[in-house]
Amino acid sequence: MEELLLEVMETDKGRLFISGMLELSGVEMARFNPDPYGNAWQMGRASLGAAILDALRSSERGVELEHIMRREARHPPNA
Repeated sequence: MEELLLEVMETDKGRLFISGMLELSGVEMARFNPDPYGNAWQMGRASLGAAILDALRSSERGVELEHIMRREARHPPNA
């Protein structure tokens, strides 16, 4: 799985896609919701983002690609 993720992250569009998935997952947002069902849903959604980040961070190249992805998210290459 990690190898496939790295292949995706090697491309501009792949990094954009993964960045969007991480944003949708809400992995880096505060997740508490007073509604227990809403809280469970948010935690489940964020767990997907956490799994993506864990897979990326399992290799030196993945960490480098994560930094590139985050830099591109702040300053898109086409902008």
